[in-house]
Amino acid sequence: MGLEMNRQDLLELYQLASMYGKCYEGEIHGLLEDISEKYRTVTGGEDIRGARNPRKAGRKRIYMENTDGMILDMRRKGMPLRRIGDMAQCSTGHVQDVLKRHR
Repeated sequence: MGLEMNRQDLLELYQLASMYGKCYEGEIHGLLEDISEKYRTVTGGEDIRGARNPRKAGRKRIYMENTDGMILDMRRKGMPLRRIGDMAQCSTGHVQDVLKRHR
C-alpha cells in the first residue's frame, strides 16, 4: 500500500474492510493483510486484530461495576424493579437491561 496513514486511520480502515467482507462476502483478504502489515510497521509490531477501541470512544459506564450484581441479588429476593432502581440509584430501564443481559 502506498498510503501514509496513522495508527488510528489504519485501525478504522481495517475494521471497515472487515465489516465489508462479512456483509458482502467479498474477497478482501489481501487488502486486510496489507493493512495489517502496514499497522505492524507503524506501531512497531502490534497486531491490529488485538487493537480494540484505542481512543476509548463511546458512551462511558456511569454505574459502578458491583451495581449489576446488586441488582441481580435484589431481583432474586423478589424485589420490584422500581425499588431496585431506587436502592441501586439507577433507572428502572438500567435495571431491566441488566436483568435481560443476565437471563
